[in-house]
Amino acid sequence: QGAMAYYSVANCQELSFEVNGGLIVDRETGSTWTIEGLAADGLLAREQLEVVAEAYVAFWLAWATFHPATQLWSG
Repeated sequence: QGAMAYYSVANCQELSFEVNGGLIVDRETGSTWTIEGLAADGLLAREQLEVVAEAYVAFWLAWATFHPATQLWSG
């Protein structure tokens, strides 16, 4: 398993993503994306999402141990 954080804009278009049949797909164009933020197929093929450099990805149990006051947002 892995995780990355990317800005959800490609080719000047705001995108939203879902997992469909095990593939990461944007809802707007139907392009498929890799975990590296690269459009592998579809209208946006070869577009690269920009990495969010300030993002921090961690396992929840490790984070909660070192940051016990963290509040969860349930949307």
